[in-house]
Amino acid sequence: MAARSSLPPLDAGLIASLVEGRHPRPHDWLGQHALGDGWVIRAVRPLADEVVAVRADGTEITLEHVADGLWQGYAPGAGQAYRLLTRYPDGPDWVADDPYRFVPSIGEIDLFLWGEGRHEQLWHVFGAHLKQHEGVEGAGFVVWAPHAQAVRVIGDFNSWSGSGHAMRRLDDNGVWELFVPGLAAGGVYKYELLTASGVWVTRADPMARFTEVPPPPAR
Repeated sequence: MAARSSLPPLDAGLIASLVEGRHPRPHDWLGQHALGDGWVIRAVRPLADEVVAVRADGTEITLEHVADGLWQGYAPGAGQAYRLLTRYPDGPDWVADDPYRFVPSIGEIDLFLWGEGRHEQLWHVFGAHLKQHEGVEGAGFVVWAPHAQAVRVIGDFNSWSGSGHAMRRLDDNGVWELFVPGLAAGGVYKYELLTASGVWVTRADPMARFTEVPPPPAR
């Protein structure tokens, strides 16, 4: 069984890209991943004093701070659903599901049909959709941004700061996806895109079904 001290070291550049929300496939590193006879759990929680993964059976895995707000810990045995308990120095404990423990909320058939240019019901797939995913209520975000280096979701649910909600690029066609647990109807959001020139730009969702009247920020 791997011990916390024997968890694989992470490159400083990789850590920076994960913490800053500019990694194109953050789910490859964050969330829960098989390691030896157990699992490594990683999460980004800047400014936290303590981060604990509370597994479905009630056991708690205390994560260790790696660097710059990236935390990781080793969970023995079979993989389980979990929530993250985060403690901050001047605030209440925060318990939430981890967006990076979920499989994609868009199916392979949808991706295939989109890539073939013959998907006939894109509005059911792209955009933001409230749904139950792996037994958890939340919202799935899907957007096409083929030239972006990275894409993040920003909104009133994260104080318009997207570093903790970086999306993953699913294919070579430029489809990006993220499931954010706990979201409900009535929230507002936009996307942040990292351009080829290295500049972050903000864009409204072209597949949004509702928009605000200017000047609110989600117009």
